Amino acid sequence: EARPNLVINCADKPLGLIHAWVAEASRELEVPVLFGGVGLGDASVGPLLLDSSSKRVYEAAMTRAHAAFSAAEQPLKASLCFTNSWASVMIAFEAFKYLTGIGEIKTLNRSVVVDFFEQSTKVEAQWCS
Repeated sequence: EARPNLVINCADKPLGLIHAWVAEASRELEVPVLFGGVGLGDASVGPLLLDSSSKRVYEAAMTRAHAAFSAAEQPLKASLCFTNSWASVMIAFEAFKYLTGIGEIKTLNRSVVVDFFEQSTKVEAQWCS
């Protein structure tokens, strides 16, 4: 049975829930998963989750995030082509580093957020048990 070497999820609706579902499915299939997304002024790259325990922690956190999401907080209905381009390049580069073993993986069990307005990068969260 052929399995993918890596699943990349950049879908964001329903907020939080889709990430929880993908983490659960990748855990059950024992397939690594890399997440990413983009907003109007920022992008999130990662986490890259390899083991079941990290996926369980992330899945639970995303389920809680979805439950805490207020219906009044509507997600953006559009995004900007240049922020999408930047985010997709960074997500693809993290996937490349993981698949080839070339370079340091910055997103292993953590999300890195880039603030386009401030032109800064920070670790958003760690996802491991």
